[in-house]
Amino acid sequence: KFKLRGTVQADQRDFIQGDAGQNNTFLWRLIRPSLEGQLGSLVAFKVVPEFAGDTPSLVDAYVDLRFDPRATLRVGKFNGPIGLERLQSSSALSMVERAFPTELAPNRDIGVQLQGELASGRVSYAAGVFNGTADGRDAIANDPDDDVEFEGRVFFEPWKNDANALSGLGFGLAGSTGEKHGAGNNFLPRYRTPGQNVFFNYRASVLADGQHQRLSPQFYYYRNRLGLLGEWISSEQEVQVGSNASTHASLRNQAWQLTGSWVLTGEDGSYRGVVKPNH
Repeated sequence: KFKLRGTVQADQRDFIQGDAGQNNTFLWRLIRPSLEGQLGSLVAFKVVPEFAGDTPSLVDAYVDLRFDPRATLRVGKFNGPIGLERLQSSSALSMVERAFPTELAPNRDIGVQLQGELASGRVSYAAGVFNGTADGRDAIANDPDDDVEFEGRVFFEPWKNDANALSGLGFGLAGSTGEKHGAGNNFLPRYRTPGQNVFFNYRASVLADGQHQRLSPQFYYYRNRLGLLGEWISSEQEVQVGSNASTHASLRNQAWQLTGSWVLTGEDGSYRGVVKPNH
């Protein structure tokens, strides 16, 4: 089985005030053809390039070994299991851009992950080991240091298979831990506004120097046309200025969101968006 799909997003950005350094512009935000495939019941794969930027890049490239619905091994480059909105498809987002918690979650990383569903889909989990990447960024092709990052998530939908008002409720907890040692964008984040303008970055003399931990409680609720999605993320990183041990500190950044949606055309909303239009 092979599926050829794609996601395209075109934007016009107008900055009224307060976003210094950005010009009003038309742009292609996303141009992502997607090739998905399945070889029998055991092997599946997905490859997604990105052509919207000045330089083409590889967004997703992974292979799944589907031993059982309770245990699938994923190997390659893909989204880490931390951010609830980060794990949502670009075509299912309620807003034009993702919210601030996604700036604290890892984007696509390279590694291996065990995932699956238990209790007839009421419980899902994911746990993996990755090269490690800075908040809100994709991993580069090679691990920039000898450290790895452990990431995990458990999510509950207790009434998933019941026909009642709570069948669309899901909640869970995700987190990551690891160490980073180095300077520059591969180790330390740059945080962006919804207009994708960098409003904070570390000085060149600042080093990631130790433990990096994230924690994220999260939930969603969908009932007919209504949708709610909420998450809070904390990201704490040990840093140091140059070789001066007296400037060592553990810095924490936090962000949260609560997003509501209503499907005007009458279809049921869901975490995957409007799965099938009525017309």
